[in-house]
Amino acid sequence: MNKKQAITDLMATVNDDDIVISSVGHTSRILYHVKDRPLNFYMMGSMGCELAMGIGMALNTDRRVHVISGNGSALMGLSTIVVDHPFNLTHHILDDQKYESTGGQQTSSIMIRSTIIIDTRCKVPERIPLSPIRIKERFYEAVHNAKH
Repeated sequence: MNKKQAITDLMATVNDDDIVISSVGHTSRILYHVKDRPLNFYMMGSMGCELAMGIGMALNTDRRVHVISGNGSALMGLSTIVVDHPFNLTHHILDDQKYESTGGQQTSSIMIRSTIIIDTRCKVPERIPLSPIRIKERFYEAVHNAKH
């Protein structure tokens, strides 16, 4: 399975009012092209921060929150300590054993058994054509205006 297929399969299970937060780089770009929606938040330029944001969102809503991390972001973000694990948070890690978005350097995840190993042979879509400000604005509007 490649990243695009894994994200496509995951998004088929996401409800219309669920929140989805994706990690920097290829993961966000693929999500945007698979299923862009206002309740997706594309973490651009902040590798490893998507899990912290997901935890914050999950602690402040009854909605389901999905965090999609590449393995490099997950390794950085797992240093986040969760004292009160939110019942509505699911963390999906796409592991291709590389820092794919920054040049394909090998990560240490090869030493850890991952749930999903991703085949790296996936054409990465073009960059997301939304500015970080527009991503923030439409996500904020969707979170505050959608029924839950």
